[in-house]
Amino acid sequence: MFSSLTGTKPKKTILVFPDEQKLWAFFALIEVSDFRIESSKHAFIGRLRSNDVELAIQKLGAVE
Repeated sequence: MFSSLTGTKPKKTILVFPDEQKLWAFFALIEVSDFRIESSKHAFIGRLRSNDVELAIQKLGAVE
């Protein structure tokens, strides 16, 4: 029962994407309210659930 709740609590995360297109694709896929984007560095800074971080890393080539 508790395993289904794993990864649901957001934690502050910095993700750097390989390019601006992948950064904005990630932003379009997630629901987040407390964040900052640094376009020139292709960076997303905000509170994310672990499954959102995994999506960014595995599908969009981001690094944490």
